[in-house]
Amino acid sequence: MAQISVTNILGQRVYQNGNAYPGSYTEYDLQGLTTGTYIVQLVTENNAIFSKKIVLN
Repeated sequence: MAQISVTNILGQRVYQNGNAYPGSYTEYDLQGLTTGTYIVQLVTENNAIFSKKIVLN
């Protein structure tokens, strides 16, 4: 099982889901987030970390 989290530019975690399954396709509804810059981080069950910056406007 993998973990997905979204953090705002101030370092506050605004979303977290620890039930992501590797090899599956899942969509997450982030419409409640305000305009700004966020970091999406995925931690796999092997503790590999992938991060991506997203900008919502």
